[in-house]
Amino acid sequence: MSEIATDLADDLARRPDWTPSIHHSEHQHLLRQAHDCDHSLEPTTPFSRALLLGVPMTADDDPKYDCYIDDVFGSYLAEHAARGEAVVPLVLSLFGRPNDTQESLPRDPLLSVKKFLAEARSSELKLVLRWLINTRRFLISLPLDEFTAWTISLKTLATEPRVSHELLRTTLG
Repeated sequence: MSEIATDLADDLARRPDWTPSIHHSEHQHLLRQAHDCDHSLEPTTPFSRALLLGVPMTADDDPKYDCYIDDVFGSYLAEHAARGEAVVPLVLSLFGRPNDTQESLPRDPLLSVKKFLAEARSSELKLVLRWLINTRRFLISLPLDEFTAWTISLKTLATEPRVSHELLRTTLG
């Protein structure tokens, strides 16, 4: 996805005349509509208190999206789950132009349902670019396997007189 797609998702999610139950991706029925998935926190996990922002922002509870290369990150409140979960599949559908049954050159849809279900469902815990983001506790951390691999790489860099270009590249990310 691109910045254009996430900008469109942001704009569409804020339109009061958009009704996700009426205007949605042709694949919406294949996507699970559960707000939480396997990586959700226990309901008893307390919400952390957010720190004051260094930059003033206007109040805006609408869903928000951004992307990095081909990964889309979304954020929305539970009360906006229907809009938050439907907007990105709809944008992909619009960009891919739905196939017509008379289309002479049929195309695969832009949305991969399998990938969407594996990576894009809503969750309070999300692995984004190999960092674990905990939205309830306001924490960003390295998962243990990433921390272990990075620690070994740094120790090798600090103790070896020569290291490979590959080790330098992977240590930088």
